[in-house]
Amino acid sequence: MVKEQVNNSIGIIGCGWLGKALAKQLQTQNYNVKVTVRSAEKQALLIDKGYDCECLTIVDGVLSSNAIFSQHTLIIAITPGFKRGLSDYANNIANTVTAAKAGSVERIILISSTGIYQHNQGDVDEDSHIEMTQSDCAKGVSSPNDKVSLLAKAEQAVINFNQQSKVVRFSGLVAEDRKPGKFLAGKTELAGAQMPVNLIHRDDCIGLLCELIKNESLLQQIFIGVSQTTANKKAFYTAAANALNLTPPQFKSEALLTHARKVYGEKTRQWLNYQYQHDDLLTWLTQTDSNH
Repeated sequence: MVKEQVNNSIGIIGCGWLGKALAKQLQTQNYNVKVTVRSAEKQALLIDKGYDCECLTIVDGVLSSNAIFSQHTLIIAITPGFKRGLSDYANNIANTVTAAKAGSVERIILISSTGIYQHNQGDVDEDSHIEMTQSDCAKGVSSPNDKVSLLAKAEQAVINFNQQSKVVRFSGLVAEDRKPGKFLAGKTELAGAQMPVNLIHRDDCIGLLCELIKNESLLQQIFIGVSQTTANKKAFYTAAANALNLTPPQFKSEALLTHARKVYGEKTRQWLNYQYQHDDLLTWLTQTDSNH
């Protein structure tokens, strides 16, 4: 009975837009879920909403709280902060892994990004080699703070934790409260009209994670979450804006890109025996947004 309780415990570091929804779903499945945030204000708000929440900060590489590291499974759901100019993501993940080793964590699941394929061209999947530099880079050397390098370092820290630890690379996230119609509405002279759309609904992120949590026997360590949406960027974001009665984005006229990056997660679907709830996001956005 004690072991069952331990295996039922999950810690989520980063209770933001995705982490909070994941925690709520796991609670409905009778997991004992503990979450962390970085500020006392957010902690108080989440406690009021019924979450078992602790404040966790990193000061000079030292984690301020160890309670989260007594959970059986640790899910790291913090955002890299690249858009805010931050470059400490890999170090933060490494410090988190070190703290997990000092605690009683049995496995770690890192929520990563298909942005790690930023320098790749063409089709990519779970087995694709990560290109660390852009092909047209003059010297072929990436900066140590390059987004791809930081993501790769963070992933490797988790992979090195143990054989049970996993990395899930999600494509761009959408949901009813993160509508893609608002992403590019009204913008002009946009490039990449013919580019593939690599997106995933938050419901399917949570669905994939729940299946991964339940299945501790998988040998694979790299997983991908992405819908099978076939529309190109111009068609998708035009339809998305129209569905919200917003001004559609305007794209430049460009030739078809033969090396456009398309992300596939077919092996992950098979490994987890998972069926997407929103596999064609073009259909999803017109169905959900037509009533607004």
